[in-house]
Amino acid sequence: MNDIHEVALLSVRLEQILRRFGTVDEDGRYLERGSYELLGAVQDRLDGLIDDAEELQGLLSIGQAARRGEPLSPAVLSAARIVTKEVCRALCQPDDPSKDTLQ
Repeated sequence: MNDIHEVALLSVRLEQILRRFGTVDEDGRYLERGSYELLGAVQDRLDGLIDDAEELQGLLSIGQAARRGEPLSPAVLSAARIVTKEVCRALCQPDDPSKDTLQ
């Protein structure tokens, strides 16, 4: 699978996960709630990966561009693939690490 296809698929998954947290709308836009801070549960899980809502929105925008087939540099695609995969993994971690199903 090439990077653009993987980024497109991962971005769909990320938006689905963020909808469960109530942090994106149906168009995949981050709901900022008046600030650039991430919502508590999301912020706790993304500590060290994503610093603020603006970074998360940027990652979502790259994924949406990949789904639309827009040209993206190989470096951007590679970085977006890695970061999106790690963000999805972090958001799917159970609250109790002993119940981690991704290991």
